[in-house]
Amino acid sequence: MTASIPQRTALVTGGMGGLGEAIARNLHDAGHTVLVTHSRSDEAASTWLRKEADAGYTFATYDVDVADWASCQRMAERITA
Repeated sequence: MTASIPQRTALVTGGMGGLGEAIARNLHDAGHTVLVTHSRSDEAASTWLRKEADAGYTFATYDVDVADWASCQRMAERITA
């Protein structure tokens, strides 16, 4: 018998490269909805999203400065909306 893992929404900070990207892809492969934060330009995020979509991954991206409380609050408000 295989245990069923409930689908969840994951927020991966710094998910547009390196370890964060690998984590985001693994969570996506496990069936979760994955939100990825970035501090790059929106154009860079759009390019990354297209590359990931071409590889079969669907992510939502949010620009945020994780060292800035107000920036994190704005991101949280966008996510919950």
